[in-house]
Amino acid sequence: MTGRSTRGAAVYTLIYFIAIIGITLYLFFCVNDGFAATIYVFGMIAVANFLISCYYGKYGSKLSWLIVPVCMIAGAASIYVTFDLSNIISNGGWNAWNTPEPGSFIYPAAVSVLGYVIGKFRGESSTTA
Repeated sequence: MTGRSTRGAAVYTLIYFIAIIGITLYLFFCVNDGFAATIYVFGMIAVANFLISCYYGKYGSKLSWLIVPVCMIAGAASIYVTFDLSNIISNGGWNAWNTPEPGSFIYPAAVSVLGYVIGKFRGESSTTA
């Protein structure tokens, strides 16, 4: 991807992330079942991270590896905004700085790296065949 297509892909990626996180927040705070909310958050964010990483792994430029840290931060932020923020609100913990746990970065990073590697190998096999 070069030039115009790279900017277009970046814009679509940003819109996709905002839409997925918006839908996830809506479902998390409007669905009263905790298990369903967990499935929505982890399932939707994992699928979004995986598909975007596959796309950038297959069609990306030299800087496409930056999608892995972006997906990692977006995944950790979505976990923080849903589960941790609801706990902060319910416990009245606004007087302290509650940062995301370091472990919340591992799950989205693993999914993103897996998607990027699969996309990279699929891209190489389709160009050599």
